Amino acid sequence: MKVSMGNNRRYGYWAFAGMAFLILFLLERPIGIHVDENNYLNFAQSAPLGDSLFSGKPYIFYLFNYSMYHLLGVWFGNLKPLSLHLIYSCLSLLSLLWMIHQIEKTSRKGAGIFYSLLFFSPLFLLNSTQVMMETPVLILLNISLGGLFGLQRAPNSSKFRWITFTSACLAILFKDSAMVAILMLILTFGWKNFHPRTENPTAKMNKNCFPLVGALLVALILNALMKKFTNLPNHPFGNFKTLFFPRHWISQTAKTYDFLSIWLFYLWPPSLIAGSYYLLSNRQNENSENSQTRFFIRLVFLSFLGTLIVQFASGLHFARYTYPVLWLGLIGTSWLASQMSRPIAILIAFSYFFPVGNLWVEHLDRMNLWPSFVKEELYHSYFTVFPGVPLHHWIAFSSAEREKPCIFIPKKLTVNREAMITYLEWITHSPQFFDETTLSVISECPGPKIYAYREAQTLIDDCHVPCPTGNFSLTSCSLQNSRQTIENKEVLANRTCLP
Repeated sequence: MKVSMGNNRRYGYWAFAGMAFLILFLLERPIGIHVDENNYLNFAQSAPLGDSLFSGKPYIFYLFNYSMYHLLGVWFGNLKPLSLHLIYSCLSLLSLLWMIHQIEKTSRKGAGIFYSLLFFSPLFLLNSTQVMMETPVLILLNISLGGLFGLQRAPNSSKFRWITFTSACLAILFKDSAMVAILMLILTFGWKNFHPRTENPTAKMNKNCFPLVGALLVALILNALMKKFTNLPNHPFGNFKTLFFPRHWISQTAKTYDFLSIWLFYLWPPSLIAGSYYLLSNRQNENSENSQTRFFIRLVFLSFLGTLIVQFASGLHFARYTYPVLWLGLIGTSWLASQMSRPIAILIAFSYFFPVGNLWVEHLDRMNLWPSFVKEELYHSYFTVFPGVPLHHWIAFSSAEREKPCIFIPKKLTVNREAMITYLEWITHSPQFFDETTLSVISECPGPKIYAYREAQTLIDDCHVPCPTGNFSLTSCSLQNSRQTIENKEVLANRTCLP
Protein backbone atom coordinates (compact mmCIF):
# COMPACT_ATOMS: atom_id res chain seq x y z
CA MET A 1 0.00 0.00 0.00
CA LYS A 2 1.68 3.22 -1.14
CA VAL A 3 1.45 6.49 0.71
CA SER A 4 0.87 9.54 -1.48
CA MET A 5 3.02 12.65 -1.54
CA GLY A 6 0.17 14.50 0.16
CA ASN A 7 0.38 12.09 3.07
CA ASN A 8 4.17 12.49 3.17
CA ARG A 9 3.70 16.25 3.36
CA ARG A 10 1.61 15.78 6.47
CA TYR A 11 4.61 14.34 8.23
CA GLY A 12 6.52 17.55 7.59
CA TYR A 13 3.73 19.55 9.22
CA TRP A 14 3.58 17.12 12.14
CA ALA A 15 7.35 17.32 12.58
CA PHE A 16 7.37 21.14 12.57
CA ALA A 17 4.42 21.50 14.94
CA GLY A 18 5.66 18.67 17.16
CA MET A 19 9.14 20.12 17.52
CA ALA A 20 7.72 23.56 18.36
CA PHE A 21 5.55 22.01 21.07
CA LEU A 22 8.44 19.94 22.47
CA ILE A 23 10.65 23.03 22.69
CA LEU A 24 7.89 24.90 24.51
CA PHE A 25 7.37 21.98 26.88
CA LEU A 26 11.12 21.70 27.49
CA LEU A 27 11.54 25.40 28.25
CA GLU A 28 8.62 25.54 30.68
CA ARG A 29 9.01 22.08 32.20
CA PRO A 30 8.71 22.54 35.99
CA ILE A 31 9.82 19.12 37.22
CA GLY A 32 13.31 20.15 38.32
CA ILE A 33 16.70 18.56 37.77
CA HIS A 34 16.93 14.90 38.74
CA VAL A 35 20.17 13.83 40.39
CA ASP A 36 20.99 11.34 37.61
CA GLU A 37 20.27 13.81 34.82
CA ASN A 38 22.43 16.34 36.65
CA ASN A 39 25.33 13.87 36.71
CA TYR A 40 24.84 12.81 33.07
CA LEU A 41 25.03 16.42 31.91
CA ASN A 42 28.18 16.99 33.91
CA PHE A 43 29.78 13.82 32.53
CA ALA A 44 28.94 14.87 28.96
CA GLN A 45 31.23 17.83 29.42
CA SER A 46 34.28 16.18 30.93
CA ALA A 47 34.04 12.37 31.24
CA PRO A 48 33.49 10.31 28.06
CA LEU A 49 32.89 7.10 30.06
CA GLY A 50 31.03 8.78 32.90
CA ASP A 51 30.89 6.64 36.03
CA SER A 52 30.50 3.34 34.14
CA LEU A 53 33.85 1.98 35.33
CA PHE A 54 32.65 1.79 38.94
CA SER A 55 28.84 1.85 38.63
CA GLY A 56 28.44 -0.78 35.90
CA LYS A 57 26.18 1.51 33.85
CA PRO A 58 26.37 1.21 30.04
CA TYR A 59 29.39 3.10 28.72
CA ILE A 60 27.80 3.71 25.29
CA PHE A 61 25.31 6.18 26.76
CA TYR A 62 28.08 8.36 28.16
CA LEU A 63 30.08 8.14 24.94
CA PHE A 64 27.08 9.22 22.89
CA ASN A 65 26.34 12.19 25.15
CA TYR A 66 29.98 13.24 25.21
CA SER A 67 30.23 13.02 21.41
CA MET A 68 27.00 14.89 20.74
CA TYR A 69 27.84 17.63 23.21
CA HIS A 70 31.33 18.26 21.84
CA LEU A 71 30.55 17.74 18.15
CA LEU A 72 27.15 19.42 17.88
CA GLY A 73 26.83 21.45 21.06
CA VAL A 74 29.02 24.24 19.70
CA TRP A 75 26.45 24.88 16.95
CA PHE A 76 23.77 25.69 19.50
CA GLY A 77 25.49 28.88 20.61
CA ASN A 78 23.81 30.34 23.69
CA LEU A 79 21.65 27.20 23.96
CA LYS A 80 24.64 24.88 24.40
CA PRO A 81 23.57 23.82 27.93
CA LEU A 82 20.30 22.64 26.34
CA SER A 83 21.91 21.03 23.30
CA LEU A 84 21.55 17.44 24.55
CA HIS A 85 17.90 18.02 25.48
CA LEU A 86 17.16 19.46 22.04
CA ILE A 87 19.02 16.67 20.23
CA TYR A 88 17.12 13.98 22.12
CA SER A 89 13.80 15.78 21.58
CA CYS A 90 14.44 15.97 17.83
CA LEU A 91 15.50 12.32 17.59
CA SER A 92 12.49 11.22 19.67
CA LEU A 93 10.09 13.04 17.38
CA LEU A 94 11.71 11.86 14.13
CA SER A 95 11.84 8.24 15.28
CA LEU A 96 8.18 8.41 16.32
CA LEU A 97 7.15 9.78 12.92
CA TRP A 98 9.23 7.19 11.08
CA MET A 99 7.62 4.36 13.04
CA ILE A 100 4.11 5.70 12.39
CA HIS A 101 4.95 6.13 8.69
CA GLN A 102 5.97 2.46 8.44
CA ILE A 103 2.80 1.34 10.22
CA GLU A 104 0.67 3.62 8.03
CA LYS A 105 1.99 1.91 4.91
CA THR A 106 0.36 -1.25 6.20
CA SER A 107 -2.82 0.40 7.45
CA ARG A 108 -3.57 4.06 6.72
CA LYS A 109 -6.52 4.38 9.08
CA GLY A 110 -6.14 6.89 11.92
CA ALA A 111 -2.45 7.80 11.48
CA GLY A 112 -2.99 11.39 12.64
CA ILE A 113 -4.92 10.32 15.73
CA PHE A 114 -2.36 7.60 16.41
CA TYR A 115 0.40 10.21 16.30
CA SER A 116 -1.53 12.55 18.62
CA LEU A 117 -2.22 9.82 21.17
CA LEU A 118 1.48 8.97 21.35
CA PHE A 119 2.92 12.46 21.07
CA PHE A 120 0.78 14.10 23.80
CA SER A 121 1.09 11.17 26.19
CA PRO A 122 2.78 11.92 29.52
CA LEU A 123 5.38 9.23 28.83
CA PHE A 124 6.51 10.69 25.50
CA LEU A 125 6.56 14.32 26.66
CA LEU A 126 8.40 13.41 29.83
CA ASN A 127 10.95 11.07 28.28
CA SER A 128 11.75 13.08 25.14
CA THR A 129 12.64 16.24 27.11
CA GLN A 130 15.11 14.72 29.53
CA VAL A 131 18.66 13.38 29.36
CA MET A 132 18.29 9.91 30.85
CA MET A 133 19.24 6.45 29.60
CA GLU A 134 15.64 5.63 28.76
CA THR A 135 15.49 8.49 26.24
CA PRO A 136 17.72 6.92 23.55
CA VAL A 137 16.27 3.48 24.32
CA LEU A 138 12.74 4.58 23.36
CA ILE A 139 14.12 6.25 20.24
CA LEU A 140 15.76 2.97 19.20
CA LEU A 141 12.62 0.97 20.01
CA ASN A 142 10.66 3.22 17.64
CA ILE A 143 13.17 2.45 14.91
CA SER A 144 13.07 -1.28 15.66
CA LEU A 145 9.28 -1.41 15.55
CA GLY A 146 9.23 0.59 12.31
CA GLY A 147 11.76 -1.81 10.82
CA LEU A 148 9.61 -4.79 11.81
CA PHE A 149 6.58 -3.34 10.03
CA GLY A 150 8.82 -2.70 7.04
CA LEU A 151 9.72 -6.39 7.09
CA GLN A 152 6.05 -7.25 7.25
CA ARG A 153 5.63 -5.59 3.85
CA ALA A 154 8.99 -6.65 2.40
CA PRO A 155 10.22 -9.81 4.17
CA ASN A 156 13.37 -10.02 2.01
CA SER A 157 14.46 -6.42 2.51
CA SER A 158 18.04 -6.31 3.79
CA LYS A 159 17.59 -2.62 4.60
CA PHE A 160 14.83 -3.27 7.12
CA ARG A 161 16.69 -6.27 8.53
CA TRP A 162 19.76 -4.17 9.28
CA ILE A 163 17.68 -1.30 10.66
CA THR A 164 15.87 -3.67 13.00
CA PHE A 165 19.01 -5.52 14.06
CA THR A 166 21.14 -2.41 14.65
CA SER A 167 18.51 -0.43 16.56
CA ALA A 168 17.55 -3.39 18.76
CA CYS A 169 21.19 -4.17 19.55
CA LEU A 170 21.95 -0.54 20.43
CA ALA A 171 18.85 -0.32 22.61
CA ILE A 172 20.14 -3.16 24.81
CA LEU A 173 23.64 -1.69 24.89
CA PHE A 174 22.21 1.66 26.02
CA LYS A 175 20.15 0.10 28.82
CA ASP A 176 19.92 -3.48 30.07
CA SER A 177 16.21 -3.14 30.80
CA ALA A 178 15.62 -2.87 27.03
CA MET A 179 16.17 -6.63 26.88
CA VAL A 180 12.65 -7.16 28.20
CA ALA A 181 11.22 -4.87 25.50
CA ILE A 182 13.14 -6.71 22.76
CA LEU A 183 11.81 -10.02 24.09
CA MET A 184 8.32 -8.51 23.86
CA LEU A 185 8.88 -7.72 20.20
CA ILE A 186 10.26 -11.21 19.52
CA LEU A 187 7.14 -12.79 21.04
CA THR A 188 4.88 -10.35 19.20
CA PHE A 189 6.36 -10.86 15.74
CA GLY A 190 7.46 -14.46 16.16
CA TRP A 191 4.21 -15.78 17.58
CA LYS A 192 2.99 -18.85 15.74
CA ASN A 193 -0.33 -18.80 13.92
CA PHE A 194 -0.12 -15.06 13.47
CA HIS A 195 -2.93 -15.25 10.91
CA PRO A 196 -4.31 -18.80 10.82
CA ARG A 197 -6.34 -18.26 7.66
CA THR A 198 -3.23 -17.68 5.54
CA GLU A 199 -1.70 -20.55 3.54
CA ASN A 200 1.55 -20.40 5.49
CA PRO A 201 0.65 -19.03 8.91
CA THR A 202 4.04 -19.14 10.68
CA ALA A 203 7.05 -18.96 8.36
CA LYS A 204 6.82 -15.30 7.35
CA MET A 205 6.51 -13.79 10.80
CA ASN A 206 9.05 -16.12 12.40
CA LYS A 207 11.59 -15.08 9.79
CA ASN A 208 10.94 -11.41 10.49
CA CYS A 209 11.90 -11.73 14.14
CA PHE A 210 15.37 -13.19 13.36
CA PRO A 211 17.07 -9.75 13.40
CA LEU A 212 15.74 -9.24 16.94
CA VAL A 213 17.04 -12.61 18.12
CA GLY A 214 20.43 -11.84 16.58
CA ALA A 215 20.50 -8.38 18.17
CA LEU A 216 19.71 -9.83 21.59
CA LEU A 217 22.52 -12.41 21.34
CA VAL A 218 25.10 -9.95 19.97
CA ALA A 219 24.29 -7.35 22.65
CA LEU A 220 24.60 -9.92 25.43
CA ILE A 221 27.96 -11.09 24.07
CA LEU A 222 29.27 -7.53 23.71
CA ASN A 223 28.18 -6.65 27.24
CA ALA A 224 29.84 -9.80 28.63
CA LEU A 225 33.10 -9.10 26.77
CA MET A 226 33.16 -5.50 27.92
CA LYS A 227 32.68 -6.48 31.55
CA LYS A 228 35.37 -9.15 31.27
CA PHE A 229 38.05 -6.95 29.73
CA THR A 230 37.28 -3.74 31.66
CA ASN A 231 36.25 -5.29 35.00
CA LEU A 232 32.95 -3.44 34.96
CA PRO A 233 30.88 -4.25 38.07
CA ASN A 234 27.41 -5.77 37.78
CA HIS A 235 24.60 -3.23 37.66
CA PRO A 236 21.66 -3.84 40.07
CA PHE A 237 19.37 -4.41 37.09
CA GLY A 238 19.80 -7.76 35.43
CA ASN A 239 21.88 -9.28 38.23
CA PHE A 240 19.87 -12.48 37.98
CA LYS A 241 21.72 -14.15 40.86
CA THR A 242 19.43 -12.23 43.20
CA LEU A 243 16.46 -14.20 41.84
CA PHE A 244 17.68 -17.21 43.83
CA PHE A 245 17.23 -15.40 47.15
CA PRO A 246 13.77 -15.53 48.80
CA ARG A 247 14.45 -12.18 50.44
CA HIS A 248 14.59 -10.53 47.01
CA TRP A 249 11.20 -11.97 46.02
CA ILE A 250 9.62 -10.83 49.26
CA SER A 251 10.97 -7.28 48.99
CA GLN A 252 10.04 -6.93 45.31
CA THR A 253 6.56 -8.39 45.78
CA ALA A 254 5.83 -5.58 48.21
CA LYS A 255 6.34 -3.14 45.32
CA THR A 256 3.73 -4.72 43.03
CA TYR A 257 1.19 -1.93 43.51
CA ASP A 258 3.73 0.70 42.47
CA PHE A 259 4.58 -1.08 39.24
CA LEU A 260 1.00 -1.90 38.31
CA SER A 261 -0.09 1.68 39.01
CA ILE A 262 2.39 3.09 36.49
CA TRP A 263 1.39 0.45 33.92
CA LEU A 264 -2.22 1.55 34.22
CA PHE A 265 -1.34 5.26 34.21
CA TYR A 266 1.05 5.34 31.26
CA LEU A 267 -1.05 3.05 29.07
CA TRP A 268 -3.86 5.46 29.96
CA PRO A 269 -7.26 4.14 31.19
CA PRO A 270 -9.35 5.92 28.47
CA SER A 271 -7.18 4.31 25.78
CA LEU A 272 -7.44 0.90 27.46
CA ILE A 273 -11.23 1.21 27.66
CA ALA A 274 -11.57 2.40 24.06
CA GLY A 275 -9.22 -0.33 22.84
CA SER A 276 -11.17 -3.00 24.70
CA TYR A 277 -14.42 -1.78 23.19
CA TYR A 278 -12.90 -1.80 19.71
CA LEU A 279 -11.74 -5.39 20.17
CA LEU A 280 -15.13 -6.58 21.42
CA SER A 281 -16.98 -4.90 18.57
CA ASN A 282 -14.63 -6.33 15.90
CA ARG A 283 -13.85 -9.77 17.32
CA GLN A 284 -15.57 -11.56 14.43
CA ASN A 285 -13.71 -9.60 11.75
CA GLU A 286 -10.95 -11.69 10.11
CA ASN A 287 -9.71 -9.24 7.48
CA SER A 288 -6.16 -7.93 7.19
CA GLU A 289 -6.93 -4.94 9.43
CA ASN A 290 -7.98 -7.27 12.22
CA SER A 291 -4.93 -9.48 11.73
CA GLN A 292 -2.70 -6.44 12.26
CA THR A 293 -4.69 -5.64 15.40
CA ARG A 294 -3.23 -8.78 16.94
CA PHE A 295 0.21 -7.17 16.94
CA PHE A 296 -0.99 -4.37 19.17
CA ILE A 297 -3.06 -6.62 21.43
CA ARG A 298 0.08 -8.63 22.14
CA LEU A 299 2.09 -5.48 22.85
CA VAL A 300 -0.46 -4.42 25.49
CA PHE A 301 -0.62 -7.88 27.08
CA LEU A 302 3.13 -8.41 27.04
CA SER A 303 3.78 -4.93 28.46
CA PHE A 304 1.85 -6.03 31.55
CA LEU A 305 4.03 -9.12 31.91
CA GLY A 306 7.12 -7.10 31.03
CA THR A 307 6.40 -4.64 33.83
CA LEU A 308 6.32 -7.50 36.33
CA ILE A 309 9.54 -8.94 34.90
CA VAL A 310 11.32 -5.60 35.30
CA GLN A 311 9.98 -5.38 38.85
CA PHE A 312 11.63 -8.66 39.90
CA ALA A 313 14.74 -8.41 37.70
CA SER A 314 15.84 -5.14 39.29
CA GLY A 315 17.33 -4.61 42.69
CA LEU A 316 16.44 -0.92 42.45
CA HIS A 317 13.07 0.75 42.89
CA PHE A 318 12.87 3.08 39.88
CA ALA A 319 9.80 3.71 37.75
CA ARG A 320 11.85 4.66 34.71
CA TYR A 321 13.27 1.14 34.37
CA THR A 322 9.86 0.10 33.07
CA TYR A 323 9.66 2.83 30.41
CA PRO A 324 10.78 0.63 27.46
CA VAL A 325 8.07 -2.00 28.08
CA LEU A 326 5.50 0.65 28.96
CA TRP A 327 6.23 2.51 25.73
CA LEU A 328 5.54 -0.58 23.64
CA GLY A 329 2.32 -1.14 25.58
CA LEU A 330 1.31 2.48 25.03
CA ILE A 331 1.89 2.05 21.29
CA GLY A 332 -0.53 -0.87 21.44
CA THR A 333 -3.29 0.94 23.34
CA SER A 334 -2.88 4.10 21.25
CA TRP A 335 -3.24 2.22 17.97
CA LEU A 336 -6.34 0.40 19.21
CA ALA A 337 -7.86 3.66 20.45
CA SER A 338 -7.05 5.38 17.14
CA GLN A 339 -9.29 2.86 15.36
CA MET A 340 -12.32 4.22 17.21
CA SER A 341 -14.47 7.00 15.78
CA ARG A 342 -12.59 10.27 15.36
CA PRO A 343 -14.51 12.26 18.07
CA ILE A 344 -13.83 9.58 20.70
CA ALA A 345 -10.15 9.34 19.76
CA ILE A 346 -9.79 13.13 19.90
CA LEU A 347 -11.40 13.21 23.35
CA ILE A 348 -8.89 10.63 24.54
CA ALA A 349 -6.02 12.76 23.23
CA PHE A 350 -7.44 15.82 25.00
CA SER A 351 -7.75 13.84 28.25
CA TYR A 352 -3.94 13.93 28.49
CA PHE A 353 -4.33 17.59 29.40
CA PHE A 354 -5.24 16.70 32.97
CA PRO A 355 -2.03 14.93 34.05
CA VAL A 356 0.22 17.05 31.81
CA GLY A 357 -1.39 20.38 32.79
CA ASN A 358 -1.23 19.30 36.43
CA LEU A 359 2.55 19.77 36.29
CA TRP A 360 2.07 23.54 36.44
CA VAL A 361 -0.45 23.59 39.30
CA GLU A 362 1.19 25.29 42.26
CA HIS A 363 0.44 23.34 45.43
CA LEU A 364 2.29 21.15 47.89
CA ASP A 365 1.35 17.90 46.16
CA ARG A 366 2.37 18.88 42.64
CA MET A 367 1.78 16.00 40.20
CA ASN A 368 -1.03 14.71 42.43
CA LEU A 369 -2.71 13.18 39.34
CA TRP A 370 0.38 11.05 38.70
CA PRO A 371 1.19 7.76 40.46
CA SER A 372 3.14 8.28 43.67
CA PHE A 373 5.83 5.95 42.29
CA VAL A 374 6.52 8.45 39.49
CA LYS A 375 6.19 11.74 41.34
CA GLU A 376 8.37 10.62 44.26
CA GLU A 377 11.12 9.73 41.81
CA LEU A 378 10.79 12.79 39.58
CA TYR A 379 9.63 15.70 41.69
CA HIS A 380 9.09 14.94 45.37
CA SER A 381 12.58 13.56 45.71
CA TYR A 382 15.19 14.48 48.26
CA PHE A 383 17.72 14.58 45.40
CA THR A 384 15.78 16.59 42.78
CA VAL A 385 16.96 20.20 42.81
CA PHE A 386 15.34 23.37 41.46
CA PRO A 387 11.82 21.87 41.31
CA GLY A 388 9.13 24.11 39.92
CA VAL A 389 11.70 26.48 38.37
CA PRO A 390 11.59 26.94 34.57
CA LEU A 391 15.38 26.98 34.43
CA HIS A 392 15.44 25.91 30.79
CA HIS A 393 13.40 29.01 29.93
CA TRP A 394 15.86 31.21 31.78
CA ILE A 395 18.82 29.55 30.03
CA ALA A 396 17.26 30.11 26.59
CA PHE A 397 16.59 33.82 27.18
CA SER A 398 19.67 34.79 29.14
CA SER A 399 23.23 35.28 28.01
CA ALA A 400 25.08 38.00 29.89
CA GLU A 401 23.28 36.89 33.06
CA ARG A 402 25.12 33.56 32.88
CA GLU A 403 28.59 35.10 32.48
CA LYS A 404 30.66 35.12 35.70
CA PRO A 405 27.63 35.16 38.03
CA CYS A 406 27.87 35.60 41.78
CA ILE A 407 25.89 32.74 43.32
CA PHE A 408 24.77 32.59 46.92
CA ILE A 409 23.76 29.20 48.35
CA PRO A 410 23.70 28.84 52.16
CA LYS A 411 25.76 26.01 53.61
CA LYS A 412 24.15 25.46 56.98
CA LEU A 413 20.51 24.83 56.04
CA THR A 414 20.66 23.93 52.35
CA VAL A 415 19.65 20.38 51.43
CA ASN A 416 21.79 18.75 48.71
CA ARG A 417 23.85 21.87 48.10
CA GLU A 418 26.46 20.05 46.02
CA ALA A 419 23.88 19.01 43.42
CA MET A 420 22.74 22.63 43.09
CA ILE A 421 26.33 23.75 42.58
CA THR A 422 26.91 21.02 39.97
CA TYR A 423 23.97 22.14 37.85
CA LEU A 424 24.70 25.87 38.13
CA GLU A 425 28.29 25.21 37.05
CA TRP A 426 26.85 23.42 34.00
CA ILE A 427 24.64 26.30 32.86
CA THR A 428 26.90 29.26 33.73
CA HIS A 429 30.43 30.39 32.85
CA SER A 430 33.08 30.99 35.54
CA PRO A 431 30.68 31.28 38.50
CA GLN A 432 31.72 32.39 41.98
CA PHE A 433 29.95 30.78 44.94
CA PHE A 434 29.19 32.40 48.27
CA ASP A 435 27.68 31.19 51.54
CA GLU A 436 26.90 32.62 54.99
CA THR A 437 30.57 33.17 55.77
CA THR A 438 31.11 35.32 52.67
CA LEU A 439 27.69 36.97 52.40
CA SER A 440 29.12 40.36 53.37
CA VAL A 441 31.40 40.45 50.32
CA ILE A 442 28.93 39.25 47.68
CA SER A 443 27.96 42.86 47.00
CA GLU A 444 31.55 43.47 45.86
CA CYS A 445 31.26 40.72 43.23
CA PRO A 446 30.73 42.52 39.89
CA GLY A 447 28.75 39.77 38.13
CA PRO A 448 24.97 39.18 38.08
CA LYS A 449 23.57 37.82 41.35
CA ILE A 450 21.88 34.42 41.74
CA TYR A 451 20.35 33.31 45.04
CA ALA A 452 19.25 29.72 45.61
CA TYR A 453 17.79 28.27 48.79
CA ARG A 454 16.58 24.75 49.58
CA GLU A 455 15.61 24.47 53.22
CA ALA A 456 13.33 22.31 55.34
CA GLN A 457 10.47 24.13 57.04
CA THR A 458 7.60 23.06 59.30
CA LEU A 459 5.09 25.44 57.72
CA ILE A 460 3.58 23.48 54.85
CA ASP A 461 1.09 25.97 53.40
CA ASP A 462 3.49 28.42 51.73
CA CYS A 463 7.11 29.01 50.84
CA HIS A 464 8.48 31.43 53.42
CA VAL A 465 12.01 31.85 52.09
CA PRO A 466 12.21 35.35 50.55
CA CYS A 467 14.40 36.70 47.76
CA PRO A 468 16.85 39.38 48.85
CA THR A 469 16.45 42.93 47.61
CA GLY A 470 17.49 43.27 44.00
CA ASN A 471 16.40 43.07 40.36
CA PHE A 472 15.47 39.57 39.26
CA SER A 473 13.97 38.42 35.98
CA LEU A 474 12.67 35.20 37.49
CA THR A 475 11.76 34.37 41.07
CA SER A 476 10.27 31.03 41.95
CA CYS A 477 9.37 29.22 45.13
CA SER A 478 8.00 25.71 45.29
CA LEU A 479 7.54 23.01 47.90
CA GLN A 480 8.63 19.38 47.90
CA ASN A 481 7.05 16.69 50.02
CA SER A 482 9.72 13.98 50.08
CA ARG A 483 9.59 10.85 52.19
CA GLN A 484 12.32 12.18 54.46
CA THR A 485 10.47 15.43 55.14
CA ILE A 486 7.09 13.70 55.61
CA GLU A 487 8.57 11.63 58.43
CA ASN A 488 9.79 14.83 60.09
CA LYS A 489 6.51 16.66 59.34
CA GLU A 490 8.40 19.13 57.19
CA VAL A 491 8.56 20.23 53.56
CA LEU A 492 11.45 21.40 51.43
CA ALA A 493 11.09 25.04 50.41
CA ASN A 494 12.93 25.95 47.20
CA ARG A 495 13.43 29.66 46.53
CA THR A 496 15.34 30.58 43.39
CA CYS A 497 16.13 34.17 42.36
CA LEU A 498 17.62 34.61 38.89
CA PRO A 499 18.92 37.85 37.32
